[in-house]
This record gives sequence, C-alpha cells and structure tokens, in this order.
Amino acid sequence: MINTLKKIIFFLIFIGIGLAIMFNFLNKPTEFYKNIKYKGLVLFDIDGTLSVKTKENNHEVVQYCLDNGYAVGISTAGSLYNMDNLLQFNWMPENLYNFMIFNNNITFNNVRSGYVTGKYEPDSYSKIYNNSDLDMIEKFGFAKGFTMDRTANMLNIQDTKKMILCDDMKGFINGYVKYNKNYQYIFCGDSEGLTKHKIIKHLNNNF
Repeated sequence: MINTLKKIIFFLIFIGIGLAIMFNFLNKPTEFYKNIKYKGLVLFDIDGTLSVKTKENNHEVVQYCLDNGYAVGISTAGSLYNMDNLLQFNWMPENLYNFMIFNNNITFNNVRSGYVTGKYEPDSYSKIYNNSDLDMIEKFGFAKGFTMDRTANMLNIQDTKKMILCDDMKGFINGYVKYNKNYQYIFCGDSEGLTKHKIIKHLNNNF
C-alpha cells in the first residue's frame, strides 16, 4: 500500500513538473525560438514561386536550406492560403510545413490576409498600404520586407545578407528592397523558376 502511494505521489510530481515546463514554454515562445541559432532565413513566395511548376524540386530546395542552418518560411500575397489549408496543395513541401509548425507558425506570413509571424495582425500592415508613394504591387513587396524584418527578429537573425526572399514578381522584389536595400532575394520569375541550383549559388555566396 505504501509503495503504491509513493508511486502515485512520484507520478503526480512528474506530471506537475511537465505541466510547469509546458506552461512556461507556451507563455515565453519568443525566448525559446531565439535560443535556437539559425544562420539565416529564407522566406518563399508561394503559388508563383513554390508552385505546381516546381513541385518536383520544392522539397529538396527547402531541405538544402535546412541542412545549411537556415530557417524557412512563407511570405505570400495569396489571400487564400493559411496554415490550415497549405497541405491541400500538392506542391507544398512537407518539410517546409513541418518547420513552420515546429516553430509555432512564426515563419508563416500572408501580407494580403493580414498574418505576420503566424498571427492575425491586419493593423500592422495599415501604414504600408496607406503609403501613397508606392504602387499596389510595391506595397505588397514592401509588406514582404516587413514580414522578413519581423520573422528574422523573432528568430534572432540579424545579418541582412542572410535574409532571403524567393519571389517570381519583380514588382514585389522592388518593394521588398525599398523596405531594406540590404535584404537579399532570388528572382524566380524566369524560365528556370525556383531551383536547388539557384539556392546553392546564393547561399554559397553568403557563407
């Protein structure tokens, strides 16, 4: 009887410690992620960049980034996309999706539907979209620069030479570099599209 009681007490203590750790983690997610050291950050546009056209390459492109110490995520202007429906599209690589899930969605951004670092914050974009000095396409690109800034900050990535947007629209890229001229990009709107070769070339130039 005494041994059984001891086991129950130890079990309850173990459960209590586990719950305390989980509660601390859930209430301090930013600090947790900042303790993981990433070399840089690659955000992918989707639809025109990660797309049906490139679906055979998407997994290995993302994996190369991960294997070389880069965090990965999404910055899209496609209002239809969210974390609940991404895997419905057969061109969405699971390694990218799983990375975002592991990191509490903080590398998911949708500049059209108001999501930044995985949270619905439409007001964060208001100043950008009210800026009359930019045309609408550049505003979306500028907003992608904002998502790069916020996401990199969440992950404690500070080297702008290792903050890379992969996008197929020059107008978006123009707005993106207006946000910060030191941000990097890979243009994927040519006939080659997004390829592992482009990623290797760019990342090797930034080591």
